[in-house]
Amino acid sequence: MADWFDKFLRSVWTIRSFIFIFIAFLAPIGFLLNGSLESRCAYVMVSMAILWLTEALPITVTAMMPMFLLPLLTVQPGKVVCGNYFNDASMLFLGGLLVGVAMEEVNIHRRIAMGITMSLGARANTLMLGLMLPTWFLSMWISNTAATAMMLPILSAVSEQTAAHMSEKENKRISKGLALSVAYAANVGGIATLTGTPPNLVLHGQADKRYQAFGAADSGITYANWMGFAFPLSLVMLFLTWFWLQIVFLRCGCFKSVNEGRKQAIRSAVHQEYKKLGAIKFGEVVVMVLFVILTMLWIFRDLPDIGGWGSGFLDTDGKSMVRDSTAVMLIATLMFVLPSEMPSVFCWDRYPVVQVAQEEPVRSNYKPILTWKVAEKKVAWGVLVLIGGGFALGDACTSSGLSRLVGCELGVLRSLEPWVMNLILCLTVAGATEITSNTATASLLMPIMFELAITVGIHPLYLMISTALACSFAFMLPVATPPNAIVFSTGYVTIPDMALTGLVMNALAVLVLTGAINTWGTAIFDLRTTPDIFINSTIASSCSGMQTNHLMNRTLTNLTSNA
Repeated sequence: MADWFDKFLRSVWTIRSFIFIFIAFLAPIGFLLNGSLESRCAYVMVSMAILWLTEALPITVTAMMPMFLLPLLTVQPGKVVCGNYFNDASMLFLGGLLVGVAMEEVNIHRRIAMGITMSLGARANTLMLGLMLPTWFLSMWISNTAATAMMLPILSAVSEQTAAHMSEKENKRISKGLALSVAYAANVGGIATLTGTPPNLVLHGQADKRYQAFGAADSGITYANWMGFAFPLSLVMLFLTWFWLQIVFLRCGCFKSVNEGRKQAIRSAVHQEYKKLGAIKFGEVVVMVLFVILTMLWIFRDLPDIGGWGSGFLDTDGKSMVRDSTAVMLIATLMFVLPSEMPSVFCWDRYPVVQVAQEEPVRSNYKPILTWKVAEKKVAWGVLVLIGGGFALGDACTSSGLSRLVGCELGVLRSLEPWVMNLILCLTVAGATEITSNTATASLLMPIMFELAITVGIHPLYLMISTALACSFAFMLPVATPPNAIVFSTGYVTIPDMALTGLVMNALAVLVLTGAINTWGTAIFDLRTTPDIFINSTIASSCSGMQTNHLMNRTLTNLTSNA
């Protein structure tokens, strides 16, 4: 009997994906029985949420479901659904990915990382900061996953050298702190820029779409004002993370003098990694120059109250025709044009023509920084589909009235102070994102947060920005983010280590976010004043109508049951 039951359990585990898929489509079937447009959209949203939560299907595959579910359930036409998958925010993210891949191709990201690590000394706490700073900086521009993976050889080299000069127990504790410092720095760094992490792009795209539905040009979120808000927040979080990890793992060790032998060994290990890079190459210089130009184009496109270079490209209505995506796609295209090394042509021909027997002359060939083969291999195309699926689902939730219905139901929070409401929502989101995809969570939440904000009479960006950033505060579990999973795979960290340390990190991050959005965030995005286009909107009145209908339906149900 026991053998049969064990075999049965193994069989169930083997087909668990099919079981979860079956549950995902069957559990919310009650929404279809209701028959309303909102309910049909809710069926799609709940089914996708279950699949995203269980990962019974790859999350990117789940993100493709709106393309057939929404038309089949007559929620939206297929042409409209598919049109939501690639937009300005998607292209901004794609351009950022291409620039990040170019940095990886010429190895400039490793040179930056090694340079910073070498300059910060061999004391345990400065070593930790030396690992965190480059990871944090690079995760703003390249994927968090790539930034973390890049630091693993350096992390391993440093851990091996510390092991030779201290007790096993002490080395084990310090290695845990160093490993978590890399993962947490990547998570914190990604929030600083719009392209740093997908939830930021989801916010940007969905906010623009909702503002445009009310007649505005866009939501007013630009690369410049986002960095003005999120960069200081990210920097504060970086140092708070550093202090907390010192308290947990280094304790009093950060005050101890460093053994000279250990100092030399660590310095030698890091220097050996740096020597592998060789001299600075032509391609590294080209990429760095293009990167600086891109940053300037982003920052000076549209400065508040000043304008920028975007003002030189206006349509007939006087609105700028260029976006942040315009700048990044221009620079990304140049990566496919400019050479990775000085080509041997004209006066730069450093190599003489050599005739070998009957063969052709030997010359150095022109090679661009990026080729399409490399882009196909290294660009995270699946994330683009995931973001697009979020846009499609968000648009369906809005057009069907589902997000308005949920926002109205959440209107019971109206009695709370806005900052208290915001704090509760962010804590909830930070907890939920530990076990769900950050991008998927943001995709589900953005339309609901927009409707909730309008319902309770506050600026929609106040809740949207806060909850989008809270989606990136996933510090507790290996499954929460790829950086967590990568450092967990090293074997230095256990799940209890990450969970206990990350619990405090989650709380710290939400508290800092609450302070930031209510101070300089309010000033930068003018969150104290609700835009005129949302005042006296139809949402509040429609909420009253919905509540009345729900009350009437409940009353009729009670009367029928009593009869």
